[in-house]
Amino acid sequence: MKINYENSSPGSVTITLSGDIGNTNIKELKDIFELRLSSSKTISIIVKELEYFDLTSLQLFVKVAQEAKRIGRKINFDFQFDQESKRLIDQTGITSDLISSNCNN
Repeated sequence: MKINYENSSPGSVTITLSGDIGNTNIKELKDIFELRLSSSKTISIIVKELEYFDLTSLQLFVKVAQEAKRIGRKINFDFQFDQESKRLIDQTGITSDLISSNCNN
């Protein structure tokens, strides 16, 4: 998994994730998201160039969106999936609309 952070303005951070975002990385991702939720008012998460992901990672995105909403943080997701990944995600029933509906946009 590759993670890049960019502080776009005071209180705002962009996190770009790529590579393997699967069950083996969930603890690390959860810790990163918890830290950023506690220290940033606005968080943008970009997911691109995936080599692997699973349902656990998608569930984590939903949980992060729910937590951000609960504590009054703004969170944005930009999922840049290839066509095969989009098809697989659609089959799970977890859509970007579901995740976005839990955001404070």
